[in-house]
Amino acid sequence: MKVWGEKVLARRPGEIWRALHDPDVLSRAIPGGGTVRETETGIFAAAAETSIMGMKATYEGEIRFLDEIPESYCRINILAEGPLGPVNGEGELFLSESGEGTQVKYNFDADVGGGSGMFGGGALVGFARKMVDKVLERLDGD
Repeated sequence: MKVWGEKVLARRPGEIWRALHDPDVLSRAIPGGGTVRETETGIFAAAAETSIMGMKATYEGEIRFLDEIPESYCRINILAEGPLGPVNGEGELFLSESGEGTQVKYNFDADVGGGSGMFGGGALVGFARKMVDKVLERLDGD
């Protein structure tokens, strides 16, 4: 499943970058609630509760920030396990100045297995795009 999009945020790239790397901010940014703790520089253990088409599930896994160019680019790898199946994703996040804020562009490729695969690509793409947009909005507002 491929997910891409862009969003303009009010905060400057440096502020968004710092928020992306702050476990407390990331915990609050996860829709439905989550916990994030840094295990190594750029590597975070995460747990999040989510609801897909009315089915609630808790996923636990790891988020890795790779190939970082501070305040402008990183590659993100996400591995998670939950009762609806595994999620394995990798993508890119681009930050650039936009007026007095930040333009964020993202593209991700994710494999969703198990029971969550039954929802079909279109439903999952829409759900994933909403999740990314919500996280970005919460990083901007925190």
